[in-house]
Amino acid sequence: MTPQDQALKLLGEALVALANTSPTDASATVTVTHTVTTATGWSRARLWEVPDATRLDAEDLAAILNVDRGALYKKVRRESIPHRKRRDKSLCFVAGDIRRWLENGEHVVTPVTDYGPRPRRIK
Repeated sequence: MTPQDQALKLLGEALVALANTSPTDASATVTVTHTVTTATGWSRARLWEVPDATRLDAEDLAAILNVDRGALYKKVRRESIPHRKRRDKSLCFVAGDIRRWLENGEHVVTPVTDYGPRPRRIK
């Protein structure tokens, strides 16, 4: 359940509780306290939601690609993944570059071809 869904659920519960109070009871108040925490973990789906200029470190990208850091550094050494080096020599990955790299790595297995109308069989 996303944090937005949790917040909407709590709001709905508060509205139901408020509606169930009697109209003559003016002192009835509804207090709902809930802390909605957002997930800080990275996933491949979240990669497509962030702006192109978002910077990722090696741990974040390893979580996105579902590989360990060693496999990620191997891709960096072979220069098969777009990366940048900061002044302090740490690695930096840009979300837009990674998205384009992932898209370019896809191969269409079954192309969609329009053959037109089916030929009729003549008897």
